Amino acid sequence: MAGLQRRTLILLVIAAVCGGFALAFGHFLSPSVTESVDFPPLLSVAEMQLIGFTIFVQGETLDFERQSVSSDATWRMTTPQSAPVSRIKVQQLISLLTNHQSGKSFAVQAENLAEYGLDNPFASVVLRFNNGSVHNLAFGHSNYDQSKVYVRVDGNLEVRVLSLTFLEAIDRQLHEWLEPETIAEILS
Repeated sequence: MAGLQRRTLILLVIAAVCGGFALAFGHFLSPSVTESVDFPPLLSVAEMQLIGFTIFVQGETLDFERQSVSSDATWRMTTPQSAPVSRIKVQQLISLLTNHQSGKSFAVQAENLAEYGLDNPFASVVLRFNNGSVHNLAFGHSNYDQSKVYVRVDGNLEVRVLSLTFLEAIDRQLHEWLEPETIAEILS
């Protein structure tokens, strides 16, 4: 019995040493690969160039205009009513649209846009800039695990896969956009 225990112990030590060598050599001999993926920005524009935007969501149209060109710009809703809006909510959306990298994207055929909800988008945003340019974003279905949303930029046949944060930033009730003081005035 002692011979069997001794032999088992020797085999375990040899296996551990061989496993350690294999792990060490595999780690040191394999080339170090660092995955660096640079995704292009969603839109190649500066935040300060944005002068207005319109959101079309669930049959509603919300129109916003910049009131000043300073870094702490104020924004005003012009449709469906004229009122000051929450700077934080507008800034969150603008930051996402102008500073966010687009993530994955893939080309589709026009006849396949329906698979991603982009033939009849859930929401769309039209951005207007001080140089006269306009960008259109169409928001379709969310992906299989409801963590991303499919977006089409400027009518291209390229589908971008973006965080649901984008959809959350545009799909707000009217009162969520307004300054609290404005809501109090409307209710009184």
